[in-house]
Amino acid sequence: MATIQREHVEVRLTHPAHAPAAVAALRGMAAGPPQVAGVVVRVAVTAGDGAMMEAARRLDRAGVGADAIAMRRPALDEVVLALVG
Repeated sequence: MATIQREHVEVRLTHPAHAPAAVAALRGMAAGPPQVAGVVVRVAVTAGDGAMMEAARRLDRAGVGADAIAMRRPALDEVVLALVG
């Protein structure tokens, strides 16, 4: 059976060179290893409450520029597929 994806914070960086610093800054709030795809960094989180603000604070302290920060949750069809196969 497939596993249900966790909530995650998705950050669109201002430049791909910021990815290593973003990963380092966000690692402490991650429920798993951060994923990087170009200028997008995704971090699974255990509790979505306040996760976007925490990510923004961590990135700001690290001097990492971000164009957007979003909270992503599993879509209903992903959850159903994971449960029933």
